[in-house]
Amino acid sequence: MAMTDVNNGEPYFLKVDISKAGQSSASINDYIKMRVADNGKILPVQWYDQGRVMNVNGMIPFMEGAVGQWHTDDDDNIVMAPDADYRDWQGSVANTRDGGWADYILTDQMFTQKGIFYGKIGLMDGNGRRLTSIDIWFKVLGNDVMFGLTQKYYSDRVEKLIRQIEDKTDQVIKDAREAYTKQIRASQDALMIQNTQMDRIRAEQNIIGTQAIGLQQQIDANDIVRKADFKSGINAETNARINGDNVLATRLDNVLQAETSKDVNSAPEIQDARVGSILVKSKKYESLGTSIRNQFEIVYNYLTKNGKSIPMQYWDIQNGQLKDKIETLFQKSQFLYQTSDEPFLDESGTQILDNDGNDIFVNDFVMKTDTTLTDPNEPANALATGKKIDEIKLASLDISGGDMLLSQPPSKHIEFTPEKGEDIGPVIKATNTSGYDAKMVESPSIIWDDASNQYIMVYTAYDQNNIGSIGYAYSTDLINWEKQGQLLTSSGKKENGDKNGCTGPCLLKYDGVYYLFYLGLNATGYEGGPINLCLATSTDLSNWTYKGIIISPDPSIPWIAKNIFHPCIMKIGTNWIIFFNANGTIDGQDAERVGFAVSKKIDGPYIVNPDRISKFAEDQGNHSGIQCGDPAVFKINDLYYMFYFDTSHNNEVVDRYAWTTPAEFPRGWRYGGPIIKNDKDYKKGLAHKPFVIIKDNILYHYYTAEGTEGRCIALQKFDLTKEN
Repeated sequence: MAMTDVNNGEPYFLKVDISKAGQSSASINDYIKMRVADNGKILPVQWYDQGRVMNVNGMIPFMEGAVGQWHTDDDDNIVMAPDADYRDWQGSVANTRDGGWADYILTDQMFTQKGIFYGKIGLMDGNGRRLTSIDIWFKVLGNDVMFGLTQKYYSDRVEKLIRQIEDKTDQVIKDAREAYTKQIRASQDALMIQNTQMDRIRAEQNIIGTQAIGLQQQIDANDIVRKADFKSGINAETNARINGDNVLATRLDNVLQAETSKDVNSAPEIQDARVGSILVKSKKYESLGTSIRNQFEIVYNYLTKNGKSIPMQYWDIQNGQLKDKIETLFQKSQFLYQTSDEPFLDESGTQILDNDGNDIFVNDFVMKTDTTLTDPNEPANALATGKKIDEIKLASLDISGGDMLLSQPPSKHIEFTPEKGEDIGPVIKATNTSGYDAKMVESPSIIWDDASNQYIMVYTAYDQNNIGSIGYAYSTDLINWEKQGQLLTSSGKKENGDKNGCTGPCLLKYDGVYYLFYLGLNATGYEGGPINLCLATSTDLSNWTYKGIIISPDPSIPWIAKNIFHPCIMKIGTNWIIFFNANGTIDGQDAERVGFAVSKKIDGPYIVNPDRISKFAEDQGNHSGIQCGDPAVFKINDLYYMFYFDTSHNNEVVDRYAWTTPAEFPRGWRYGGPIIKNDKDYKKGLAHKPFVIIKDNILYHYYTAEGTEGRCIALQKFDLTKEN
């Protein structure tokens, strides 16, 4: 960037062009007239882009750098003293206006009796994108305020060199273009000759094929020669024709093997189900069932009807597989219809009769309900639908297969079992004496904090009076943790959704801001409801701003009608997704279930999906009073995994896992099994409320254990290198 002073009878200001570089200094004391300790003076800056005034409306001006003594190195660069103080100032959108103008307020902290200010000025938009000047310096000398730029060189030599390079580049491009044109012309001539030869060969093949078919008919009618000898010749000719033109084989291969795409938010049918055939191109269908039926009817008709019939003696190509595949797929697609006799009516609705006075009926194809192809309440994905088709038993046909017309099966998922895990044991315990965590600790959430270069764990803590708050601890190795004390207490305000306590934290750091999602309690005691999902933010982990309720119970959505529980937040593309569990009334039972909510912004608003996603867990084990929740969602390679807790397996009260594909995410979960056992004293009662973090191919599974140590936070590890 270049920065120059402009006067011409007007107040001094700085002009900044984001596309130039240079070095200059200017006295602007005629305008500013400030001394050390002056405060609140405004420095106007006009922003340009390649000589044109920028639109800076809605942007936030800022200034940042250091104040103190300095020296220059061998390259004439400014180097600040080690004891220099960091200074910054950030304005608001009110400090920008039309014409590229931004007002920078030079507060007293920007000035020093000795030394200089050295740093940058810049602009920031609402998304955090920053434009900054090159490094600037200014100092106060008596009544003068001197400004300068630190980038040293920008001369005519550079522009001259650029012009020389451009001239040489133009010549190189010109020479290359001429050589390329000659080569293309030669290739086109060769291709034209080759096409002419291929057309002649195809014409000869067609004549030979026609003659061969006619000859075969004469031979079969008169039994002139042995059929075995003739069929051998026909097969040889057929193979030659296939090798000359394989368009049909390519089309069939696309139909039989191409993947099927789906809209991840479609259930129970796929909105955009395609088989990647060049015959079908990009046509969209309302459901997967419609897609399968329609497309294979097109293929079948292409091969057998409309004047393009292929003689049956040629169906045996490719070792007989082509005929079998086409017939099998067509029969399966037709099985998805059912026929019905409908009366034939005129426009007035009167039954039409034939010449003998009999009723006329129309045999009509009626599409069967597509949901018959998938399990109830499950998303219709290509693999599951293929398996359902494969299970259909046709009385008149001996047919197997079915997956071949759909997308390929997902890669094999990692099997997390208790035997593969390594128990580390408790890592955070309650004090059992007094203080914010005297009674119990549970529900961990961990991030790597680049500000402190260590891991931060936030967790739920209850004191002797059963009042919940959030504590935190530090670690450098994810095993040894040092408690730091209480991080957040409830605001005590009903309007913030956390009048009587805060628990169940989930911590993220995004764009330099700590976002602490937590459960706001509104009654005394452990998890006193009704419970809301709330949010607080901070820039330093000390001063918190309560943002209020993010998700609250909603009687119109049965599974979240009463309370909201433990969140897990992920950013997928441009969306933020909160997985959480909640309780409500399902089929007359009070139960906990898992679902999700989506927002375009980390702080909301979030829209709750009305359909829960925990059907995979509800189908396992005992359904009486099931609790399924505490989701911890993460991705390994090309699959998504969920560690969660449920109580549907008698006395085995432990964390379990499920998995799904990116095409089905955030739905389509498949049950995996338990990942831990209640086999040690400290976890005899419970091993639940999971949190997962992965580092160096080690998966760290933190959970809340209950046993001889009371409620504590424990750790189990999985070595992912042993799962490959």
